[in-house]
Amino acid sequence: SVAVIYSAENKLQNELGHRLQQKIKQSEAAVTVDLIAAGRAPAASILTDKTAARLVVVIGVDNIAAANRQFPDSSKLFIFSDPGKNAARQSASTTASILYMTQPYCRQIRFIRLINHKWHSFSYLTSREKSVDDSEIRRCAEKNSLRSYRKISGSPKKLSDDLKVALSNSDVLLALPDKTIFNRKTVKNILLTSYRTRKPVIAFSRNFVNAGAIASIYSSADQIADSASALVSDFLVDNRFSTAVAYPQAFNININRQVFKALNLPIPDIEKIQQQLEVTPPDAAGKSQ
Repeated sequence: SVAVIYSAENKLQNELGHRLQQKIKQSEAAVTVDLIAAGRAPAASILTDKTAARLVVVIGVDNIAAANRQFPDSSKLFIFSDPGKNAARQSASTTASILYMTQPYCRQIRFIRLINHKWHSFSYLTSREKSVDDSEIRRCAEKNSLRSYRKISGSPKKLSDDLKVALSNSDVLLALPDKTIFNRKTVKNILLTSYRTRKPVIAFSRNFVNAGAIASIYSSADQIADSASALVSDFLVDNRFSTAVAYPQAFNININRQVFKALNLPIPDIEKIQQQLEVTPPDAAGKSQ
């Protein structure tokens, strides 16, 4: 059997879990797929097959500890959004793989270059509790003729000042998934500050763009489920994963036209940019796609 652990109160995880269950059943008719809402009944008692799951799909970084505790001997596919989180990375191997919900750094950086060739630099904020792959970001920035600037923001009280420093050292802010920095309490002020300084924000979700970011490159729950289902099928064939780290194959682009107009920036051809990103070689758009 395959067990899928998710947080029921999280809308994205809920949708992703159910879509993944459906897709696995469609492609692997003989496989039993059990959905397990974390924090409810003990996971082992929910399985229709009382033996340990052959593969456990863990949605959300907060559910990793519970999955490792409930199924210590099962192979695992971890699915979460933040590449900076390394709770699962240490276990990544042929029997444990990670699927990030976000697009790889290099594809996001290439996206910045294609939106506006007059942008020459971007900044990004990171918290002290996590480790962003700065070397990968710098490598991708150089390849796309952009300068990157990192600002570590270790205290919520200093976030406003840290944001102003980051914006003053770049043409655009690249928002990377980090709940310590980007959350419901901070997003509004971050967007207002960027707007006042006329430094747009490149986001990691559609909702972020609707709130006021200028653009985003993201994958839907269905697209993430497609990639996850393919990884599951791959594992079930040889009882191993062919890659330790993966990203969603399909992605979407969303822009906020009002922000483009407000900042007197030309509105880009999204279809053309999408085509260019899709044909970009893997190494230029991110490793292990």
